[in-house]
Amino acid sequence: AYGLISNKLLDGLVQFAKNKKINLYGDSQSSSQIGDISRMKNFTLICPNEKEARISLQAKDIGLDELCRNLINKTKSQNLIMKLGADGFVVYEKEENDDFKIQAFPALSVNPLDVSGAGDTLLSIMATGLSSNSSVMTVAALACCGASISVNKMGNYPVDIDSVLDEAIKILRSHE
Repeated sequence: AYGLISNKLLDGLVQFAKNKKINLYGDSQSSSQIGDISRMKNFTLICPNEKEARISLQAKDIGLDELCRNLINKTKSQNLIMKLGADGFVVYEKEENDDFKIQAFPALSVNPLDVSGAGDTLLSIMATGLSSNSSVMTVAALACCGASISVNKMGNYPVDIDSVLDEAIKILRSHE
């Protein structure tokens, strides 16, 4: 979003990934109007927040579902996670018939200490899980747990898999 990855470099990365059958995962992480998540075409997963998506599509007056579908269609991405801050995130998984599986994941932390790093945690867990051929929704549930751990720490720290699994088990047990 800040000029590091030019369109030429991005196009080259996409072509290289296609040739080598490598998944691409993207998050623009822009905090102003200069980011454009729609530049990330043919990615396995893109993870914008709502503001980034609206700026990218210049769509301030449409509903969230329409926004997500329009962004997926424009980018030709296979999956999308729309980050909604304190409201969690919504996952769109493209199916073979061009329909979508859609699942909302609520934020699990009611009193976050520091949200920096939550999106990085979410993206890294998603990339790891999807690269291991795990299902999108299963990995998203784990990523939701990871993001919850991340926001309950001050600063941007790595979240290890054991902590994520412990959090997932704790949540499952609380719903029994």
